[in-house]
Amino acid sequence: LKAYKKLIQDYNQLTLTEFESIKQLLGTKKFISYLKIKNELATKIKSILIGDKLADNKRDANAKPLPPPKIIIEKSE
Repeated sequence: LKAYKKLIQDYNQLTLTEFESIKQLLGTKKFISYLKIKNELATKIKSILIGDKLADNKRDANAKPLPPPKIIIEKSE
């Protein structure tokens, strides 16, 4: 759990570093636009991935059920 907690903290620190660096580079107004675009892009990627997953599930649901197994009885002479 400690290692996982450390990973989460490092990831959050990376996000904060990105936030501050890009804000300084772009200025407030352009940075707001950057955040909006970044959010829209992340949302679109997630929806595409979810759409692919749903399409796979739908394809599986539309698959024809298998026929019942045939029973073959061998008679010995």
